[in-house]
Amino acid sequence: MDLKYLDKYKDEVDRCVRCGGCQASCPTYAYSGDESMVARGRMALVQAVIEGRLGFTGGFEKSIDSCLDCKACTKSCASDVKVDEIIYAAKAEIAAANGCNPLEKLLSKNVFIKSQRHPLLVRLAGLVKKLFYDPLPDFLPLPSPLKSLGKKRKLPAIGSTPLRKRRKLTKKLTNPSGRVAFYVGCATNMVHQHIGEAMIKVLEHNNIEVTLVNNEQCCGIPFLSKGDRETAEQLAKANIEAFASLKVDALLSCCATCSATLKDYPKWIDDEKAKALSAKVMDIHYYLAHHSDYKKGLGKIDESITWHDPCHLGRGQDVMDEPREILRSIPGLKFTEMSKPCQCCGFGGEVSLNDYKMSMTIAGDKVLSVKDSGAEELVTGCPACIMHMEDALNHFGHVIPVRHTVEYLAEAYKAGKKEK
Repeated sequence: MDLKYLDKYKDEVDRCVRCGGCQASCPTYAYSGDESMVARGRMALVQAVIEGRLGFTGGFEKSIDSCLDCKACTKSCASDVKVDEIIYAAKAEIAAANGCNPLEKLLSKNVFIKSQRHPLLVRLAGLVKKLFYDPLPDFLPLPSPLKSLGKKRKLPAIGSTPLRKRRKLTKKLTNPSGRVAFYVGCATNMVHQHIGEAMIKVLEHNNIEVTLVNNEQCCGIPFLSKGDRETAEQLAKANIEAFASLKVDALLSCCATCSATLKDYPKWIDDEKAKALSAKVMDIHYYLAHHSDYKKGLGKIDESITWHDPCHLGRGQDVMDEPREILRSIPGLKFTEMSKPCQCCGFGGEVSLNDYKMSMTIAGDKVLSVKDSGAEELVTGCPACIMHMEDALNHFGHVIPVRHTVEYLAEAYKAGKKEK
């Protein structure tokens, strides 16, 4: 069997000694108890495919597609097996062998690649949600991606004008202490525009000049997750061209998944420009903690919060202390650490659509941790985690606000100005 993506990982897969150290950290194994849904089981199946003992069967596809990409196994692996990279390569092989979904391929070519159409489709979906989905009561039967455990999915509200199309968001600074490009990302651009606005305010408060790029594309992670490597590479190359020539100190994102994906471009794009861009990518928490005097001008906020570590921020980029330092520095903000703060929330992108019951059950454990912390608000650094946790908190009857760190900083700076 000719393998285009997995062949280079043969030696990597062979390093898995099937010790089972990944079992304790794997959320899908904790949910299922199924050996094929833990890293060592998945690696055994991948090895069988590489050696020609197994084809791209439905069982193999289910095992690979159920991975949440939480990277817990990659971090806990004593043999340092790059499980996350191997899973993405396996998805690409499955897609190459079985073909991508024709409708999804049509959408990718005519919507995501042609980025001006993407916001129009999302806004149309938001209108359908508001008029037809939101009024539906929970007792009505719905497809499994929209209902589980007796409750329908809480979908996020779609914002009006996309963030990148809003005027006068950024301004030229006379003598900035730094210059950065802001990679907005799809969710911030079309759903959580308030997070993007808060991030710009936070940076400009710290005398950092911000540049937006109108022809920014999706980072590519949804297509990488589906195995559609062709579309993922097209989007990545377009972003490399859009951002690589900018004379900025860093390329920042407020989305943990976007920044982790941008950093990983060199893993699947063999290009010097990809490496140069990757070196400049930073999550907003890391940039503020290491390249700004963010504590200057903070006012008091009276809130009780706890923090959820996004998988692609903590394990994906080793950014764990910085968010906590930032939140603890805000006067009046009562920070309480929840139990298992770095446990995956269960979203996993398309996993939440393919197996909403599993996704929501895993999220239920996170909701218990949030509830036991006694915090009145949940803070995290990923718009996808925000959407999923809002759904989960609603699902399990513990409805509290879920916000991004930059929202608290922007609020604290505003309070600081009033206190003067």
